[in-house]
Amino acid sequence: MKAWILAISSLLLGTGCASLAPNYAYQGFGAADPTRDRVVAEKMETSEPPKPADVVVLLDTVPQGLVGDANGWFHVEEGWRHEVLGKVDVAPNHHASFIALLGFPDYEDTGHKAACYPQTVLTYATLTLWAFVSPTAYPCWGKVGLEKEDVVEDLRKAAAAAGGDLVVGSLLTFDNRIYGAHGIVLKADPRVRSGGGALRPTRAPTQQL
Repeated sequence: MKAWILAISSLLLGTGCASLAPNYAYQGFGAADPTRDRVVAEKMETSEPPKPADVVVLLDTVPQGLVGDANGWFHVEEGWRHEVLGKVDVAPNHHASFIALLGFPDYEDTGHKAACYPQTVLTYATLTLWAFVSPTAYPCWGKVGLEKEDVVEDLRKAAAAAGGDLVVGSLLTFDNRIYGAHGIVLKADPRVRSGGGALRPTRAPTQQL
């Protein structure tokens, strides 16, 4: 047992809290199609992010031809060929902090899965004491919040999975941490993709995105 603990410690110590796969939700616009939405969400979870040149993510910025009203609803201006496909939400994994050791969360790397899943059993066997006193437990705690770079990649994956090439989104932040992102997925007018459309800041983020 001692040798096992030392091996796990050398693998995990110094890594900080572990990164967990986020939760995704997608809803296509138009006629309700739960099967389509579920397939898109599953693709978001399993696919690799596309290249930045293939899918553009705009944060608190809208392209020319897309207009938002005072209530936060967007519409395409006459003469523009944006196709609005759906909306996407990215949220942190609910196994944040020590709660990760109360289940079998989807760690983003296989090393944490191999090292941390056995410790879930030990956490229950010691009535959660293991999660707080073991030197190998802390690196298995789930990281709170999201990284901006990861969120942008997640939004790119969402657009690609839905057949789009542009996301107009906003981040949910508090105390310099990112706790989620939401946005609309579009198949952009070719004029925007070729650099022929101007960009402008949006109003304050709204729930209708």
